[in-house]
Amino acid sequence: MILRIKSDIPAHLQPTCQMLMAAFPKGIPAAAYRPLLALLVEHMSLRAIAKVMELMAVKGYDAAYHDALGAANPRDDAQPTAEEIEQVRHMLLPHGFETWMASE
Repeated sequence: MILRIKSDIPAHLQPTCQMLMAAFPKGIPAAAYRPLLALLVEHMSLRAIAKVMELMAVKGYDAAYHDALGAANPRDDAQPTAEEIEQVRHMLLPHGFETWMASE
């Protein structure tokens, strides 16, 4: 995973990036990507999600925004299962997910 210099991360996105970097130090696995978006879309704007994915070098802004749109659409065929979402949530819990949720 290639991470940008912390100073490049806008202040309002730093808590999210820090949590994700701690939970996924080797990068966000492909299997966790869509469930992660499904979790984030409940607490962040689509633009903010896309920017975080871009800053973390997961995907470019446009592709990440498109994926976030899909995560926000319950009719999207690529929706992760509740079990997949819960697995990702458990990965984030030790890294401040509940505190992050309360602050978003």
